[in-house]
Amino acid sequence: MVSDCTIISAPNIDFGTIGVMTTNIDSTSTLIVACTPGTPYSVALDAGTGTGSTITDRRMASAGGSALKYQLFRDSMRTQNWGNTVGTDTVGGTGNGGNIAHVIYARVPEQPAPAPGAYASTVTVTVNY
Repeated sequence: MVSDCTIISAPNIDFGTIGVMTTNIDSTSTLIVACTPGTPYSVALDAGTGTGSTITDRRMASAGGSALKYQLFRDSMRTQNWGNTVGTDTVGGTGNGGNIAHVIYARVPEQPAPAPGAYASTVTVTVNY
């Protein structure tokens, strides 16, 4: 048997319809990975496709070029950014041969409202093992 991991499910994170942003808007999504038993792994999330995005300051973009800030976290208190530096800001575990769930805690922080429209960003998930 060889060490192996696969992403079973990486659902979209949906913040719903947002108007004036005078408070944080939180959401979650559950990422599911499966790895062969005993395989250590880490799950990394990149900065996303929004222009100017960084791990700590991600951006969703609209077709009109406006941007909306958002953040992805490893913890329910939303204090630990989820990034792509193994051993620093990724989430890890050891495979058990079955599905393992990892919750992504997301937030649109309070900010001046951008122009109305649909906003999106694509974040790449990488499983290192």
